[in-house]
Amino acid sequence: MEIVTKIDLTDPILPGQGIGQIRLLENAFSLRQYILSNTLSGKKIEWTFTTNPQFPDWLTLNYMDNLLVGINIYTGKITSLTVKNNYKGKVFGTIGIGSLVSDLFKKDDRFYYDELDEYILHKEDNNIQFDLDLMNRLTFTKDEILNSRITEITILDHEQSSTIVGATEFPKEWTK
Repeated sequence: MEIVTKIDLTDPILPGQGIGQIRLLENAFSLRQYILSNTLSGKKIEWTFTTNPQFPDWLTLNYMDNLLVGINIYTGKITSLTVKNNYKGKVFGTIGIGSLVSDLFKKDDRFYYDELDEYILHKEDNNIQFDLDLMNRLTFTKDEILNSRITEITILDHEQSSTIVGATEFPKEWTK
């Protein structure tokens, strides 16, 4: 397990892998020392933590409202990473927060807008999604979608981030 020692808001976003030193499916314990160094430093706390009552096995660590780390509490694994706001790193070397959807579609024509989920998804790789600046409406024209800007990029392990576990005890590896 690689221990996270820094977070750089310009690190590239690597689908299926991670962002900077934070790796998908790594144990969230890898972040512990970095979080503690901030919260015990007396400086402004850069981290917040949230849970969702509908999904109590999931925890979100929020770094300066620019990087969200999704964790499955039952397994302890980092299952998703979302960048937003002032995150400057890019996915595919050129697509970042504020990029036009049309630029993403030029990069890979297998991306599409899913009206049900309201994300840009990939036809073959369900481990990446893009949120847009579309206003809440029922339908959008193709031009409105193409001229929208990306507001969030999420890379995830789809299988792990969509699994809900009926946990009644700790995993065996936690008790060793």
